[in-house]
Amino acid sequence: MKMKPISIRFSKQEGFSLLEALLAIVIILAAGLGVVELFTSADKRNKLQTTEQIAQQAASAANQLLSATYDVNDTISTTDVVNSGLMPQNVIVSNNIQGPYGTFDVSSDTTNGIGSSGNSHEQFYVTVNNLPVDQAVGLCQNMIGNFAVFAGSTTGASSTAISTVAKCTSVDDGKGGRVSVTLAYPRANYVTS
Repeated sequence: MKMKPISIRFSKQEGFSLLEALLAIVIILAAGLGVVELFTSADKRNKLQTTEQIAQQAASAANQLLSATYDVNDTISTTDVVNSGLMPQNVIVSNNIQGPYGTFDVSSDTTNGIGSSGNSHEQFYVTVNNLPVDQAVGLCQNMIGNFAVFAGSTTGASSTAISTVAKCTSVDDGKGGRVSVTLAYPRANYVTS
């Protein structure tokens, strides 16, 4: 009786080699990182859109409150807007207007406020606080065509509005933290119009 050598029985390979298994793991990790990046990007885009919507809702509420009499001595504040009932309740938290990143402040123009041309209370402001710099730049770029945009809050903002999309990077304070962006809205005079 003749026996076959043992080496012949094990010559046929079944399964994956170590190199093939490692390559499969690398491909799966790369695909997973791509999916995570896609969700992160979509989340940032959604938060920016929500921030823009809340700013516009606050401005609309403030404008409705101010337009009733158009008295040059009328002022507006965040508390007025919160108590007006004109804002969605899901953005009101502890008597503040709350967005995805932080609070929103509503304030009136004064004769020495930013963007003032000497006429008291000719406009009002919505300040978006605590924005990451990249989101602040995006907010500026999306809003600049419709509203005057200032870097910082109404108390610490530059007195010159950002004039072009390219200059929106000036909202970066250089500290790499979070910043505020102020949007100026003209008051509508519905009484004499």
